[in-house]
Amino acid sequence: MDPMSPFTVTPVLRQVVERRIEELECAKENFERRYLSPVDRTQEPSIVKRISSLLKDVQNLELQLTEDDEWMVDTINRCTEQAPDDKTLSNFVSMKKLLKFEQNMRKQIEKHSNRLEVSRLHTRLLKEALTTNNPINSAANVELEKLALDDDFELIGDTVTEVHENIASNIARPTDVNPEAITNYLRSLFEGNEHVDFQDVRDIMQVHGAELLDSGMWISEGDLKCAITDLMGKEFIDISTKEILSHYSQSPVAMRELVATMKMKSFNDWEYKHAESGLSVKTYRSADGQSHFVVEEDIIDMIFLHHCAQNWGSRMRQGLRLFMDSSTSFCPPPMTESESKTHEFFVNFIPMSYDGFVPPPPPPPLPPPPPPPPGPMNYIRRSYPPRKLGNPQLSVRKGGKPNRRRMYTGREAYRHLFEPQTLANERYNNYKQHFFMSRLPTDLPGTSEEIIAQEVQAKLLQTLATECRIQEALGQSFRVSATKFVSLASTIPHDTILTVLKYLGVPEVFLNFFERFLKVKLRINPSSRDKKPLERSFGVSFGHSLELFFSEAVLFFLELAVRKETGTYFYRLYDRCYFIDTPEITKKAEKALARFCDIMGLKSSDTCDTGNPSIGFLNFNLQPSTCPKPTTAFEIDQVKVADYANQVKKRLGNCSSVLEWVRKWNDTVGNYAAHLFGSPTDTFGEKHHDAVMAAYNFIYSTILDDGDLTTHVANLLKPHTELAKYRHDIEPIIHLPQAFGGLGVKSPFFTLILAVNTQEPISIQLQEYHSLEDEYYRKKLAEYLRRSPLEQKMKAQAILKDDQSEITSVFGLPPCSNLEPAMIPFMTKEELFKHRDRTSYGETNLDSGWNSPSVELACLHRQLIEKFVNRVDGSLKVTRNLGQLDGKGWRRSWSRMRSEDQWVMQMYSDDCFERYGTLDIWWSDGVPVEVYNEVRGYQWDYDDDHDGSSNMTDER
Repeated sequence: MDPMSPFTVTPVLRQVVERRIEELECAKENFERRYLSPVDRTQEPSIVKRISSLLKDVQNLELQLTEDDEWMVDTINRCTEQAPDDKTLSNFVSMKKLLKFEQNMRKQIEKHSNRLEVSRLHTRLLKEALTTNNPINSAANVELEKLALDDDFELIGDTVTEVHENIASNIARPTDVNPEAITNYLRSLFEGNEHVDFQDVRDIMQVHGAELLDSGMWISEGDLKCAITDLMGKEFIDISTKEILSHYSQSPVAMRELVATMKMKSFNDWEYKHAESGLSVKTYRSADGQSHFVVEEDIIDMIFLHHCAQNWGSRMRQGLRLFMDSSTSFCPPPMTESESKTHEFFVNFIPMSYDGFVPPPPPPPLPPPPPPPPGPMNYIRRSYPPRKLGNPQLSVRKGGKPNRRRMYTGREAYRHLFEPQTLANERYNNYKQHFFMSRLPTDLPGTSEEIIAQEVQAKLLQTLATECRIQEALGQSFRVSATKFVSLASTIPHDTILTVLKYLGVPEVFLNFFERFLKVKLRINPSSRDKKPLERSFGVSFGHSLELFFSEAVLFFLELAVRKETGTYFYRLYDRCYFIDTPEITKKAEKALARFCDIMGLKSSDTCDTGNPSIGFLNFNLQPSTCPKPTTAFEIDQVKVADYANQVKKRLGNCSSVLEWVRKWNDTVGNYAAHLFGSPTDTFGEKHHDAVMAAYNFIYSTILDDGDLTTHVANLLKPHTELAKYRHDIEPIIHLPQAFGGLGVKSPFFTLILAVNTQEPISIQLQEYHSLEDEYYRKKLAEYLRRSPLEQKMKAQAILKDDQSEITSVFGLPPCSNLEPAMIPFMTKEELFKHRDRTSYGETNLDSGWNSPSVELACLHRQLIEKFVNRVDGSLKVTRNLGQLDGKGWRRSWSRMRSEDQWVMQMYSDDCFERYGTLDIWWSDGVPVEVYNEVRGYQWDYDDDHDGSSNMTDER
């Protein structure tokens, strides 16, 4: 679910909502008068007529019945149809059973009345939120870091001329970057066939540009809706502009006209409106003192440029990920030929002698599938306008003719078909899945930049902690480097951006288009109208979608350069960079970063001079690298937690409606903040779980004044419903997911409860890894000593062709040693495990089923890096009911729910079935659900595996 954007209710829409609420009130009154009147139960003496009337009511109301109740209703219905009077009916079913059935059905009707009461509660809460005229906007979604630092960004007034002058001096100074030096630097990052691999990226960008010039920027109403939703979620866009965007999104006519307006735009001659007179800007200052500017755009230009950035960003992401797949630049480096032969001679199995066995031929291929059945008569296939997005599998060479992408061959095909379990491959998969170009847009709808940043930061904490644990287990010294670019958005040179885009293959027409966007004149101080607009050579509007596209394009080459220089991955969160390895390799990474900044015209600063970085609320307490046994402790910053708790209490106290309070609670406390505390796993140590639990207990006691969450919310609901007086009635309403009629109030303790506690702590398993290596070495040595001279000779012939000079070179023997293969001593343990991270160790011949060290180390890394939760077993009654509700509205079956929601549904299932007869505790047909969801910010979650972490935005 994305952070809530402001939803403006127009007068017409408000009237529609009010009429809908009035209809619900009338429906509830009519229901109670017709079905719950005590007179109706006794005025008819005939049980046949009473039950017949009751069955009609059940059918008309479409009650939520269990399978047993449905069978009973069908059976009694057949009996009453064939029985003209009570006496005949009693021959089918006993009178006692009939009376019990009648009582049960009336209870079901009463349960429907309870569902109507819950619906009325939701409409009253909606009415309160609309009456306050204070739409819940993205400013409510203030992340923990911002709250702890008393807001990360502060609006600067016009009177602060010092800030204006500082920004003006930064963006208008003469540029000192050399485009030719940048191009030569970029070329130097590719070797051999990597130039061919990277040409595919250029081809994709050129094809995209050619398509845009050929047919224009194709945009649908759905694309426009997504663009408006993204823009409404940006905190730097003023509230009046967001209200206009909200009006647009609610009007189909306005949306169609906007689509037509977007199609009128031309990339060849686009220019900002009033570009000559200069655009006004707003200035912001971050908590670390860095200043940024935000350009105030015309709303049409804003939508157009955002959609353009989304298109180019997604296409660049696609191309770079294809490059990552096909190139060896980011893959684990292979062993040298000498190392490979040494490993194969000592470790691999002995080749078996030829025994004359010839395998049987393969079976004949299966017959082709039958043709599809013909369509019905007069069938005309429906056609849709093609979307001009290009074929991602096509590339254009210099001849201009599109060709299919080449097939994977050699090592590439081997890597894609069979990937050995090694630590290096686990690191590669983790980096590719969670970090590589993660900020660029994807085709997945409903995913915001803020949510992506949170997920990446949570995975970064997990990754850095895992690497610390792995280094500890291997007994290696290590250091964590943390660097931050200085005002990246405001200081990045325009020549750097354009040179990088040109190298990426962006056509000349679009380079000119982007140059006009970058070099538009600005008025830094709007009050000084007599001054000329400022011409600039640096900086991009902070938070703009094109700023994201430009910065990711430039910083991709930083990640590539560091990887080339060190062989280790460079983890990045926008302008914050992290690196972990041995002190020597870390120093190489810092030199590569310094060279990159020097060539690109950027500035960076070290953010952890002490060597102990801090991310979110988690402090890394690393022992010095000279320590013989380096260790790492992860501590919660209690000062930040205390400041945060006090800030949240103030913000919750300023809420003007219950719905606003619930939303702010979930964003700031309710959803577990894995990107700030780290996931509640064993990776961070045994004390981490208890420390996080204590931190949340402190937050609860501070905000709720030592009370409990359920009582606090119940007190908020008392003015709106009589149900709040009874805890057993109101508790399910408070905690059930919104799709099932609850308020969806979250609790981080649900996540902490479900955190997996391994049978054996990870720390012990990592300590035992050394014993595994010792045992493996002893067995391989014993296996080697058991070889006969003939087997050794066969091995040398198969691998080294019995070449004495090569034997001397591969095994590092003295010249002219002339040792027979049987006389070659076995390698030392240090030599065997020198490249343990990227070497695949096979099983031994001495023990069947013996796990190799490479597999064990890869499994330990996977266990550390992934988030595991205890499985929640649902009862048969719960899973069946959820299966019946699956797909109705936004309801989900048991298997498609998050573990936290499963826990809540099972916990309150008895209360729900007893009072409402179902887990769907409201009558959603009587609620203006679309407006209600918009006001609450509820959006469909397309990712079933989302970890449910906090929706608070990440620090830029």
